[in-house]
Amino acid sequence: MRREAQGDWILGTIFVAAIASLPLWNLLARRWDKRIAFIVGVSFWTAVQLAIVTLGPSTPLWLLIVLCVLAGIGVGAAHVLPWSILPDAIEYNEYTTGVRQEGTFYSVVTLAQKVASSVAIPLCLLLLQAAGYRPNLPEQPFAASLAIRLLMGVLPGLLLGLATLCAARYPVTREEFTRINEELVKKRQAARELPS
Repeated sequence: MRREAQGDWILGTIFVAAIASLPLWNLLARRWDKRIAFIVGVSFWTAVQLAIVTLGPSTPLWLLIVLCVLAGIGVGAAHVLPWSILPDAIEYNEYTTGVRQEGTFYSVVTLAQKVASSVAIPLCLLLLQAAGYRPNLPEQPFAASLAIRLLMGVLPGLLLGLATLCAARYPVTREEFTRINEELVKKRQAARELPS
């Protein structure tokens, strides 16, 4: 994009929009269903992200900022909704196994995030190096430019698409969660009433 001078503004726009969108995703998760809100939000982000990587240096800054705001709205969904679904998964697991394992769930999710970051960042750098990327060059070789577009749009789009497929298969709807929660409350009350 050759917009290094505006890089902080562009990235800041995405994150400010993501933060501002959190109440929206909270509202939609309550109104629809967490799973449906996640699918809509991540699909929206994927579409915007794929649109952004088709842009070039001649794109007006205002259009880039508008797309970054839209991307930020999708980023907000991807950051808040999985964490709101996780407690439901813990309840579902307790319902199906009889064991409550919050620590295990949060540990696995945190570990997965750290492993993904520790693998993805060096892998991206290696791919850019293999494609001939050279820092501080105003014009990158075609292979490097293509690699940037693939790493910033196509690959995340595929991974986000996979996330939406997983969310579509997620078995705990709002109605199912309400039923499970009621059953768990009954089980816990019955366990408390048992003589020691």
